[in-house]
Amino acid sequence: MEVDLLIEAFGTNKQKRALASRRLNQVGSNALQNAVAKAATSVIDKKGLAVLSPVELAALEEPGSKMAALTPAELQKMRDEGG
Repeated sequence: MEVDLLIEAFGTNKQKRALASRRLNQVGSNALQNAVAKAATSVIDKKGLAVLSPVELAALEEPGSKMAALTPAELQKMRDEGG
């Protein structure tokens, strides 16, 4: 945290871009974790704590891989739009 503040104040443009990129990646990671947590909570609320069937797992595989492939900018846009 203190190092980040020093980079913001005195860092080179390259260091500042790296810091911004790292922060966007952290936001994207947090958004993905929140989405997974919400989905898990929804499944648990509807079905109780249960293991997903192979059919359910297969149904979640495509949207999950698409979500994982989003860039930090795309994740930020989704978050801003409430998607």
